[in-house]
Amino acid sequence: DHTSVRIMSAACRMFDVTEEGVTLVENIEISRQPMPDMEALYFITPTKESVRQLCSDFGREQQEPMYEAVHVYFTSHISDELLYTIKTTEGLVSRLRSLKELNLEFIALEQRAFTLELPKAFHHIYSPTAPIGTNRKQAMEEAIARKLLTFCVTLGQRPHVRFKRPMKEGYFDSAQEVAKLLEEGMDGVERMAMGVQLWDPPQAGQHCTVLVVDRCDDPLTPLMHDYGYQAMVYDVMDIRQDRYKYSYRNDKGEQVTKEVFLNELDSLWPRLRHLHIADAMSTVSDDFKRFMSESKATGLVKREVTDIKEMAAAIKGMP
Repeated sequence: DHTSVRIMSAACRMFDVTEEGVTLVENIEISRQPMPDMEALYFITPTKESVRQLCSDFGREQQEPMYEAVHVYFTSHISDELLYTIKTTEGLVSRLRSLKELNLEFIALEQRAFTLELPKAFHHIYSPTAPIGTNRKQAMEEAIARKLLTFCVTLGQRPHVRFKRPMKEGYFDSAQEVAKLLEEGMDGVERMAMGVQLWDPPQAGQHCTVLVVDRCDDPLTPLMHDYGYQAMVYDVMDIRQDRYKYSYRNDKGEQVTKEVFLNELDSLWPRLRHLHIADAMSTVSDDFKRFMSESKATGLVKREVTDIKEMAAAIKGMP
């Protein structure tokens, strides 16, 4: 589904998936061609919409089953209500070969940063205009804690949970509530594991700590302009979903368009992205000069390269 494909795309490439023997990747939310002679693996979120679509693939109205057999992997814990829906779908149960709950309700943006993909969290927690009788704030706090729990389990870390106590009861208490729910969630997971080793043994002096803070404790940071290289690149260049397209003329005079990915697989991006703009430019200049001195393109090393424009011109002139 939409969410699980985002999770998978952040973790691996399509090439990695096909290398494991997967011949076709399809979205459960769109119409698909039945393949009754093939087994299928469903990687979906445990939501009503995705479970309903899963069951409809093997419902009574289907003239033939969508697949010969299925393996279902949920991104997190599935509720008893939705599990019952699966149990009562005979066409699915007869072809179900495995059903597992993973702990992947987060998206790894880069090596040391992740997101819970909750763009409405700020509004639901702080908005004074929430309809009377709704529990949007509570539901959002539960979602945050649940997703943080999957992150901790995936890392094998049973952290200390710390939070700032609110000034008074019920006053900006979301950090306290999330911390409480996260602690309760880890206790619950341990009970369900029934003795299975969930957490990696903490090394001496290196126990993990989760610090839950409220945005009201630091309201200015989102309004400040970051002078890091990553922020500059996204400000001045047209980058969409970490992809950048650029055009140049090759040695034949032909216009060529290429696409690059700004991710962990790039040799320079992880090293440069969090540097200050000035430090990043200095690093790029030093690396390029080192490359020029080691290059066998003797026509390029005869003259001094002093700025970014000259670097670009030199690169275009290389064979």
